[in-house]
Amino acid sequence: MTIYAEKCFPNWSAPAGFDLPEGWRDDSWHNDALPKFVSPCGFYFLWVDYENLLDREWGRDFKRYLIVKVKEAFDVGVSDEEQVLITDSFDEVRNFINQI
Repeated sequence: MTIYAEKCFPNWSAPAGFDLPEGWRDDSWHNDALPKFVSPCGFYFLWVDYENLLDREWGRDFKRYLIVKVKEAFDVGVSDEEQVLITDSFDEVRNFINQI
């Protein structure tokens, strides 16, 4: 997977073992708060924050990974998303996305 996120967020680096299933794509944009990746169906977005707690966009109390489910494919809208997983564990992320 090409990590466009690293171009948009030069101080960010992909987590060790960052291997999303086939079809997931880097949907990062320089105006986003964090790198984000979208599922093949377009209904799930994975946001990946910085490893260093001091660099995290939403503060030290927030977890590194957030998966949201949206009502309209490929459309991240604040009012139309449901947080379905919040964790610091990439293993939990991998397990979740392998089930959708």
